[in-house]
Amino acid sequence: MWHAHDLHLKPSTLTFQFEMKIVFVALRHAAEDENLVRSLKAKNEDLENEKHRLESLVACLENEVEQHKITADEQRKQALDLKRELREV
Repeated sequence: MWHAHDLHLKPSTLTFQFEMKIVFVALRHAAEDENLVRSLKAKNEDLENEKHRLESLVACLENEVEQHKITADEQRKQALDLKRELREV
């Protein structure tokens, strides 16, 4: 922070202090950016894991639905066969 007593310093000293403050601010922002990037990468990894988990769940459910369709078709065929047999009797 700048203070009134800094005004008696030479311009070159003031310039150096100002440049150092700029460097400090830039480094702090870079560190904050790195933390943000790390946080975003972790969240992205969590989302990817959740995506894979949901994709696996959907695949299992699709297989189960397909199996129920096959079973329903088989039961329908058996019912038609029984219906024909009953007509013949």
